[in-house]
Amino acid sequence: MIENADITADGTLLQASGRQVANGSLLRRSSLIGGAALAAGGGAAALALFAGPASSAVTLTVTTTDDGVAQASDCTTPVANSCSLRDALAAAADGDTITFSLPATSTITMDATQGQMVISAGVTITGSGRDDLTVDGLSATRVFYIPASVTSDVTISGLTITGGNSGGAAGGGLYSKGSGNITISNLGFFENQSAGFGGAFNFNHSADVVIDDVIANNNIAVNGAAGYVLATGTVDAANFVATNNGTYTGSTAFLKGAESVTVTGSVFESNTAYQGAGGLDVYGYSDNSVGAITITNSTFSDNVGLNGGLNVLGWNADVVIANSTASGNTATISGAGMKVRVGGSGTRSALIAQVTVSGNTLNPSGPASGAYYGGSGLILYGTAPMNNVSITGSIISGNAGTGFHDIDVNGYNTPQDLVITTDHSIIGTAGTLVPLTDGGGNTFNVTDPGLNALANNGGPTKTMSLKATSPAIDAGPNPVATFPGNQFDQRGSGFARISNGKADIGAFELQVATPVDPDAPVVPAFTG
Repeated sequence: MIENADITADGTLLQASGRQVANGSLLRRSSLIGGAALAAGGGAAALALFAGPASSAVTLTVTTTDDGVAQASDCTTPVANSCSLRDALAAAADGDTITFSLPATSTITMDATQGQMVISAGVTITGSGRDDLTVDGLSATRVFYIPASVTSDVTISGLTITGGNSGGAAGGGLYSKGSGNITISNLGFFENQSAGFGGAFNFNHSADVVIDDVIANNNIAVNGAAGYVLATGTVDAANFVATNNGTYTGSTAFLKGAESVTVTGSVFESNTAYQGAGGLDVYGYSDNSVGAITITNSTFSDNVGLNGGLNVLGWNADVVIANSTASGNTATISGAGMKVRVGGSGTRSALIAQVTVSGNTLNPSGPASGAYYGGSGLILYGTAPMNNVSITGSIISGNAGTGFHDIDVNGYNTPQDLVITTDHSIIGTAGTLVPLTDGGGNTFNVTDPGLNALANNGGPTKTMSLKATSPAIDAGPNPVATFPGNQFDQRGSGFARISNGKADIGAFELQVATPVDPDAPVVPAFTG
């Protein structure tokens, strides 16, 4: 192995700091140092040989589940079955990739005496799959940490992070203070804990954050969200499943982006937050930028919190909530199904389209008084100047809460703070302070919207199908509001939004088979 060598004036090695992989080839070299004299001929050749980029990316392969004192050389020299994950992280530099060559269904059990595994460079960690590879902190140490010194992008995929415990600090499973982009995909976060923010993960001040196909289950954060994201750019979450997580202060899952937050195809189910949103808390950033919050094709069910299923604070952000369902949630203050704030430094808007908010319960833990109480289904509130809320093609009915309504507004609102227009929707009861404008096609004071229980009706998320007698059938808007994926219902591709010639109201579209014309000519099909 070449670690340090000399180069003479005739062009042979003077100094090169390098690394080898198993085939012995040099992969990274430093530039020449010390103003070495280069003789004519050979010196020029040597300069040409060693000139160029200071580094080139390499792939480091983890070949053992053992853990212990980090030895970077175990991954850069050809020693069989000696490269551990901790070794690979010590050896990695910006742009490198870490892969795994391990038996199926492997577990890397951490040596707690060595503490957390530090990701000190912008690397890509590619595991063999969430169900095949596990990294276990044994409830004794945080699993992964990305320090603030990391300014390059980090990608982690294909493994499960479990048993992380950061004590009084943040991020039991994964904590990042890096300023590069963060991408996590095909990951599991199971049974991690933190007395700070982020029992499962905490991304604090990352630029852009992408969450794709991630499951967070049974994580605990005492003072903040089980899954916590604070990004200076965008947050994109797709196919994110958060179930059975708990927190005392804060919300179960918290996503905040300075530019935009997008959530699609995601499930927030059976989470508990004693002093926050039970399901998902989404914030726009509190500055003067114009942002956007978009939530589509997602389900919020059986969550318990001050707010039940979904809390959206659209501060300086336009809000879209569409093709989504909130059911079975319980709130102890307001917004058992959904709570939506729209406002900021200028006029903002919120579109609530083709949603189903039904079967939620507002059950105050104390005296039901004060302006913040209300909304057994949906509560809206705004900040001056005037902000516009459009509710279209939606079911907000069949929610429970003695003395409350399916739709309420924050009691501190004045009439000029909100303009709420509804069309082609099924509305149960609305509070007397709700400034509803009837845009046509609505049915009010409906106590039973004709929904079946939340179930798997196809697609990646549970939905509430329509009974044959439901007033929602073929009563939706024409055309359907514009939002991402509006050609389908909540279940996505294969479930047309318009069936039988008209859209239904709510997140679910009753699919009616296209009748076959018996007189239509038969078109032969050929194979071969």
